[in-house]
Amino acid sequence: MTRTLAITSGKGGVGKTNISLNLALQLAALGKRTCLFDADFGTANVNILLGISPRYDIKDVIVQGKTLADIIIGENKNLDILPGSSGVEEMANLSPGRLKKLLGSLAALPDYDFLVVDTAAGISKNVVSFCLAAGEVVLVITHEPTSLTDAFALLKVLAANGYQGTTKVVVNRCHDSSHARITFATFKNAVSRHLQLKVAALGLVLEDSKMVEAIRLQQPFLHKFPQSQTAKCFHMLASRLIENKDEIKGNGLDSFWRTTMETMTGPLTIPSAPHKEVKETESMALTGNNAWPATEIVQELKGIRQALDNLADKGLPQRQTGAGPTNRNQAAEPVVKLDLSPLLATSQAPAHGSPDQQDKRHGKTKY
Repeated sequence: MTRTLAITSGKGGVGKTNISLNLALQLAALGKRTCLFDADFGTANVNILLGISPRYDIKDVIVQGKTLADIIIGENKNLDILPGSSGVEEMANLSPGRLKKLLGSLAALPDYDFLVVDTAAGISKNVVSFCLAAGEVVLVITHEPTSLTDAFALLKVLAANGYQGTTKVVVNRCHDSSHARITFATFKNAVSRHLQLKVAALGLVLEDSKMVEAIRLQQPFLHKFPQSQTAKCFHMLASRLIENKDEIKGNGLDSFWRTTMETMTGPLTIPSAPHKEVKETESMALTGNNAWPATEIVQELKGIRQALDNLADKGLPQRQTGAGPTNRNQAAEPVVKLDLSPLLATSQAPAHGSPDQQDKRHGKTKY
């Protein structure tokens, strides 16, 4: 059965497409048959990062009646690219006949070990639909306040529409593993307390100035700098996904495409915009800073519980019928037990070497 991964972020500019591409390449390098679907219909970028110009894309399936065999690009023996296109937002308004035709075409996609879906940035209906349909959601965040608050907002929308899965989080552009642990712990605390959703750390990607060079040259980072520490991060992410096969849900590609299109053409519950004061509280509460002394970090994280008390209550509507509890008060408030040990360890000087090597030297739990 094909595992479907929706790689998403909540906002642009956090490196989501680069992670999608390099993760797909690494899965393929580990022997997994992989398809990378560029689902950023408005501004498809995967082909740009690869330096290729597809003759046809997914829009031609709808408009010109092309088959998937016509548009799929074979990057290597284990990796196929399903290129996106601008203008495919109209998919949500297709007539029943054209919708059936498109579903039939997409359902003809051959079986893979992994379908990696690079969603658009933001919280559009397409993004939400792909996330709700996927067997696994991989959320890319950075330490920046805008990234954390927008990622939180995306999970808030997913929760309002019945999403109950465990979101795998990748912390991008980290200075070191301690930096990643602080960012993830802050985000996890807010999500678990106020959205009652589970998030799990999939891993991190180290900051690397060579990423800009790879983009400029239109070459995948893994191909250009395969021996770098950041390349090892992608290997770690892919390996953990392969190892965690028992944590997946879903019924393969047929179910994925069907659920995606049903959600795109049906109603979604979108939480109303929070008041300015609540938005500011979200930003402050979800911000971490690994340069702070450990005691200040502890105090700040304790304050998150109080600071976010109204976050989920304000602007979060009742769930639709069949999408879980209709009122968050029906479920008992979870007890949040914050493990501060990884954060207290940040007072140590960062070690050289890979993230795993740093953790092993200091006896820390691997991020």
